[in-house]
Amino acid sequence: MIVKTDCGRKQQVERGFVKMMSSRSFLVSLAIFAVLVGAPATARNAAGSSQTMDFKRKILRSSFDKSQSAAQSNEDRAITLFNSGQDAHERGQLEEAIKLYTEAIKLSPEFFEAHYQRGIALITLRRFEEAAGSLRCVTQLKPDFARGHNALGEALEKSGKLQEAEKEFARAVELDGKLTRARINYGLALSARKAFAEAARQFEEAISLGESSPLLFAALAYAQQRMGKDAEAIASYTKALQLDPANVEARLGRAAAYQSQGDFAAALADLTEIYQNKPTTELAMRIAALHLEMGQAEAAAGMYRQALAREPDNIEARGALAQLLVKQGRAEEARADLEALLRTQPNNAALLATLGDIYLSSDAERARQCFQRAAELEPNNVDHRVRLASVLVRMRKFEEAIELLGAALRDEPENYFAHSNLATALFELDRFAEAANQFIWIIKKRPQTAIAYYFLGICFDKLGDLQQALKAYEAFLKLASPQANQLEIDKVKLRLPSLKRQLEKKR
Repeated sequence: MIVKTDCGRKQQVERGFVKMMSSRSFLVSLAIFAVLVGAPATARNAAGSSQTMDFKRKILRSSFDKSQSAAQSNEDRAITLFNSGQDAHERGQLEEAIKLYTEAIKLSPEFFEAHYQRGIALITLRRFEEAAGSLRCVTQLKPDFARGHNALGEALEKSGKLQEAEKEFARAVELDGKLTRARINYGLALSARKAFAEAARQFEEAISLGESSPLLFAALAYAQQRMGKDAEAIASYTKALQLDPANVEARLGRAAAYQSQGDFAAALADLTEIYQNKPTTELAMRIAALHLEMGQAEAAAGMYRQALAREPDNIEARGALAQLLVKQGRAEEARADLEALLRTQPNNAALLATLGDIYLSSDAERARQCFQRAAELEPNNVDHRVRLASVLVRMRKFEEAIELLGAALRDEPENYFAHSNLATALFELDRFAEAANQFIWIIKKRPQTAIAYYFLGICFDKLGDLQQALKAYEAFLKLASPQANQLEIDKVKLRLPSLKRQLEKKR
């Protein structure tokens, strides 16, 4: 009888369904540490699969009860095609499976299981737009099917429709709070739009429901880290690493959290372990920076040299090594190295800018030449123009500097270095009202910049606004460091008594 045949098929269908759910090729590793959230994580538990199996038994019994032994109706033939599609799906014959699911749908358009499986197969083939079409049918035909909403969310997310995907994941969680796959997907979507507190809550709920995946703990750690909870992030990254010691993303994340806490030795240990297994120039640079934080200049220089051995033309590494040599009193060696490289690459703008930085404190004219040439080679590079202007300020060519800085700020209104140099140039030309505006901008951006209050106070003082001058001077004294600002502190203390007397007379 047909019923017996279909029920006999049922075990094979379930087996294929479970296999498909646990090994689909579109599930990829978490990649949320340098870019937006990627594909859904593979942190899924056995409970998720068992829920799906129970659902299929219920569906198939309901469908088979309707079949007649005399002749196959359209619905019966649709079920047969669907089962054949499941068989093909299990064998990895996805195109054949899609064809069979499609034929089943033609015979029984409301057969939502066929729409669902077709959508899953299409996702596996990375045909996300088509998959979303099939899965939309699922959510219309069976609005309370949480897995349908979750799968639709996955297809939409991979199609770049992040807002729509998030809504589907949220609906799946609303329908079935124990569907941990949906909670993880929802958390990743929230993380993608920087809603880290809610993302962390979803990840924590998935963990409380029994999920235990290194990728899940790494995702939770990332959210915690972005919330400024470095200690909690370290604990979560550590759990991820206990489950998978080779998880590079988790180790990189933990290193960053350690560094944020000032535990440079622990951060160095994590980065060194990664570097030993897979050395890269980027890692060498990060390790060198940690050595510098720990006052280990020679070790830092060694890492820069390792980076250059791997990439001799890496200007960032070469420039960092040159700057380090300058600090060690080996400026001539640094300049000679860069000048030799420049002779082989005379039109390398990045190299010219790096060389200009090296000359900045010792040979302003040579620095100007380097920055000028870099700006000519890359006229749209605002940094080259701002660096050139900064040299002109040092050379007291203020009018030229102001012209360059004005143009740079039209291109990049938030360029802090341009504003600070412009403030200095205007101040030196006694253009105190314009200079005051620049110092106010600097203070708004960086309220702890003590020296900006000092010069703002002088500007107001020169403009006759004594009350504002007093406020600026007093703010400067609260923030100023005796080690860095002793001369300015003495000048302000000398000025304040007479300034206060002037204010008293006006009253």
